[in-house]
Amino acid sequence: MKLKSLRTLVILYLGSSVIIHIALFWTIRKLIAEGFPDLAIYYCTGTIVRQGMGHQLYDPAARFEVEQQFAKYVPQFNGPLPYTHPPFEALLYIPISYLPWIPAYIIWNVFNVGLLVTMPLLLRSHLPGIAHYPIWMWWLAMFAFFPIAYELVNGQDSILVLFFYTLAYVFMRNERFTAAGASLGLGLFKFHMIAPFVLLWLLDRRKPGQRTKLLLGFIPVGFLLVLASVAIAGFQSLVTYPKYVFFWEDLMAGRDNMPAGMPTLRGLLFMLSPKGFHYDGLLLVVSIALITFVAWSCRRSDTARFPDIGFVVGLLSTVVLSYHAVSYDLSVLILAVALLVNYFVEGNYSRQLPAQLITLSMAILYVPALQISISKHYGLMVIVLLVWLFATTSELMRLSSERLGSPRKVLVSG
Repeated sequence: MKLKSLRTLVILYLGSSVIIHIALFWTIRKLIAEGFPDLAIYYCTGTIVRQGMGHQLYDPAARFEVEQQFAKYVPQFNGPLPYTHPPFEALLYIPISYLPWIPAYIIWNVFNVGLLVTMPLLLRSHLPGIAHYPIWMWWLAMFAFFPIAYELVNGQDSILVLFFYTLAYVFMRNERFTAAGASLGLGLFKFHMIAPFVLLWLLDRRKPGQRTKLLLGFIPVGFLLVLASVAIAGFQSLVTYPKYVFFWEDLMAGRDNMPAGMPTLRGLLFMLSPKGFHYDGLLLVVSIALITFVAWSCRRSDTARFPDIGFVVGLLSTVVLSYHAVSYDLSVLILAVALLVNYFVEGNYSRQLPAQLITLSMAILYVPALQISISKHYGLMVIVLLVWLFATTSELMRLSSERLGSPRKVLVSG
């Protein structure tokens, strides 16, 4: 098949996926108007803090009273909506809490779409292989990515995490590691989607000075966010926060089988374990084994020479290792897709198995029907992510051993 014909087919497929996503919005428009999306949790949170009740942020009675002001007719909201994120994130939602529910939902999604539209503009100069493609093709590929569409439906905050990862990548490419660390620190409202990446980056064989710079940006931002949380909810709320989070995790696991919908190691082990089996110890062992393997692979590889592939390995590892991640959290992987497509377009695609598995894994996340059909058992998706991770790690090690490709500007240099 000629390259031009293939490009046309890809555009048509991506366009049809976007139409499916729009149809999904239209189908559930009444549920959105009634307050079903996850944004209701954060809208309620912003309202509580705005009304000066930050110390009651994790108080079920206070939350239930506020949510009844805008979603009292939603059957599933017959109890308080759990807010399991740190207190400081509430600051993001105070502005939209001044608006009625529907305008708030629209404004929040306009904000998210604005971030998505901006990201290709930040990335293009660092991805020369695909920089010449029209910007509308970048946007088409982003909005056809099912996790992003599902994120917009729910009004979640995963696109913001994606944006901070994008900033971190750009700063690293410009050798501004302190700014990269600060960008990652800003994403700590989903600390489980940030901490594994930072840990693996620090375990990589990068020079101590560069790792120090990353921490000089990451740690102060994290400390300031802790202070903000204390100011919002009080010190006692922060102390009891971990217990609160695990209470809801255990409750949702037992009542809703929540982990079965997580594309993570936790989700897969939950699905495979007999009912009543306590798999937390096994999860810890498997997670440590995976971290050790990935860190060992990166240390044996030349991540300085092939920084984009190393960045992808970090992103994939973070999602797989996350204790709590659902389908919309895979939005961060659109950055991995962009980096790998650029890598292949630059002439690095081969017929070897790793490259083919990488391509197949990325393609699966562009199949809306598949994503929707396995939504209750989305933990199976971690199999795809593990294949993608091991194939990318294998490609990184192959590149390092064969020294393929021409030298490129690196993330870390002398």
